[in-house]
Amino acid sequence: MTSGTGRSRAVLFGVHAYDELSALDGVRHNVPALLPLLTSKDVGGLAEGDCTVVPHDASQQELLDALHDAADEATDLLLVYYAGHGHFGGRDRSFFLATQASSVRRAYHSVKYNDVRDLVAGSAAQRKVVIVDCCFSGRALPMSDERTDEGAPTQLDMEITGACVLTSAAETERSLCLPEGSVFTLELAALLGEGLAGELTGGRRGEHLAELTMTDVFNALHGRLQGRTVDGLRVPQPRMSTRDLGHQIVLANNRAFTGSPENTSDTATASAIEDHEWVSAARDHPLWNYAADERGLSLLRDTATALVARAASEAGRETDGRETAGREASGLTEDPWHSPSYTDRVAEWTDGLLLDSSLRPEELELSAAEVFLLVTHPYLHAVFWKRNAKRYHAVGPTDLTDAQSTSSARRDYERFLRGYPRLVRRALRTSGEGASDAIGWWLFHRWLIRQPRLYEASSVEALLDDLAVPLGKASPREKRLVEEVLEPELVAQLLRAPQLPGPQEEGKARPRTVGVAETAQRVRVHQLADLLRIAHLFAIDPVTLSELVVDHIGIGYAVDLPGLHSTLERARWESNGRTRVLSATCDHLAVDLGLRQHAATLDTRLTRIDISTGDGERPALLRNLPLHVTAEQVTPATEPSGRPVYASTELRFRLADDRIQELLMGEELYGDPALAIRELYQNALDACRYREARTRYLRATGVETAPYKGRISFTQGGRRGGALSGVP
Repeated sequence: MTSGTGRSRAVLFGVHAYDELSALDGVRHNVPALLPLLTSKDVGGLAEGDCTVVPHDASQQELLDALHDAADEATDLLLVYYAGHGHFGGRDRSFFLATQASSVRRAYHSVKYNDVRDLVAGSAAQRKVVIVDCCFSGRALPMSDERTDEGAPTQLDMEITGACVLTSAAETERSLCLPEGSVFTLELAALLGEGLAGELTGGRRGEHLAELTMTDVFNALHGRLQGRTVDGLRVPQPRMSTRDLGHQIVLANNRAFTGSPENTSDTATASAIEDHEWVSAARDHPLWNYAADERGLSLLRDTATALVARAASEAGRETDGRETAGREASGLTEDPWHSPSYTDRVAEWTDGLLLDSSLRPEELELSAAEVFLLVTHPYLHAVFWKRNAKRYHAVGPTDLTDAQSTSSARRDYERFLRGYPRLVRRALRTSGEGASDAIGWWLFHRWLIRQPRLYEASSVEALLDDLAVPLGKASPREKRLVEEVLEPELVAQLLRAPQLPGPQEEGKARPRTVGVAETAQRVRVHQLADLLRIAHLFAIDPVTLSELVVDHIGIGYAVDLPGLHSTLERARWESNGRTRVLSATCDHLAVDLGLRQHAATLDTRLTRIDISTGDGERPALLRNLPLHVTAEQVTPATEPSGRPVYASTELRFRLADDRIQELLMGEELYGDPALAIRELYQNALDACRYREARTRYLRATGVETAPYKGRISFTQGGRRGGALSGVP
């Protein structure tokens, strides 16, 4: 908690005695166990004055008042903790946190979790953590406003954006309480008090971690509670849901920290890769905790971590995410369409569409192999396309002349360029300027993704061979499992899905099996492909935006590509029931319209999923996807005066200058340039005749009017770069 700046606030509320509900005597010890740890300088680091302990006999109004004040004052961390009874109530079966006066018949004495959610979500705190230790606490995870037939909320209804919600149980499970405290909070307090030590996933050790993130805490609690029973009752597994990097929120310092491992000069580079943001994201991915069984889980998790580490090394990125010599050596640093945060956005949406929108993540019945493919996909995709761009860089992305090359790839590229004559002419006309290169790189990307040979199994096999991870002492059956999960044809199908979605044949839509005997598990390939396709669309690759965007490069009213990247990084998809609404502030009307068309494409894709399922329910992995998306919150930026930088009514009426010229002089309207000239002359002649008649009328009615003599002149323009520079 000490890693942020600004003021932090915590609100803790534990209720052990009730007027009507059964007592939970152990809960009286929960807050006293946590508070000293949260305020300890070597653990939580919070000031005592910043921690509000709500009395156990407080009313729901008193709790909400305390939470309101804390949410209003917090600028760094806002922590909310509740322990007690959780129950459902009201006609809509809402989720409630019980107070001393609560009863099932009088739900209004309890605290509606929706109210807690709204207060936390509305806080300006940079980090928000909600910990709920009660029965059915999984209902506090993100859900939606949609209702089931019984009227209960099902998904996204309790979402807190930019936060981490940690619960003691799933929404159908009861938490357990001992005389000395609730089981979940006892383990949480023990973890904070003792610190985290010992071997972790990916070859890490707990004592080498100076701070405990929410992912570290969740994984540790998951391991500590797994298989535990109390009086013959199974202890439920904790649940966690995050948004906007909420899993990286630091909850406490690690008391078991002994210092970072000593690095020799030979191991320093390897250590840097292990600390890479890609590696930590793959290693600590929350989806690992929702694998339906343990078959091959440990091996696949370690293999995924090592595979992503090798991908990060090849990507040539430093731990802070900046690109280095790898891109420079290949000439890819020239690419103005490259979005450094796109891979991270894909990774966020890959799990977000499953966990952030899921009432019961365990109902997904994810196999460990499916988790492996989902976790590794964003990083394999990034390296796959970087390799292809480097491989075909020799075609000359920004050389748009007809070079008559003997290279088959270059000849194919030139044939592709002939389909974009206007863009090519403009690039040639602005040769030597940044706009020319931007147009060239856009055309190169569009050409590259249409190359079917890139998606062949042999091409993907070469990538996987270079990233291959030694399996060491794994058994033959475990090795076979990894080999079949990384089967080139399977990986290629998932890499192809975002770029070239093809029709699904009924017979091929069935799950496939990987592994044998005790390691055997299913992989729902087509569901994974659909899910990844949707995740990429939500992440928004600038190259896939409407051609209208590149149409406004190299003209007077031009799109600024750094500004476009900034817009995409700040863009958010807000929840509105089962609809996602794109919220973005644009500096250019072409970007505005491009995002609106992108949202329409995504909405169409979601509709096709529903059409393909007919009257039946969506497949499990797609069940919690939004029903629709809109771009209603895409708006223009404002000038210092408060005036919008463009008017939305202009969107479909402003075109590039050379496009207007082509419309007036080319064959698009008239079929023949000669007809265009004749039509212009006829229009000018009609205008002169009208003006002459108007002049005669005004004079006849006594209006003093200057004499008028019509004149039509033609000016022949010269050619520059293959395009007319003047309009007759």
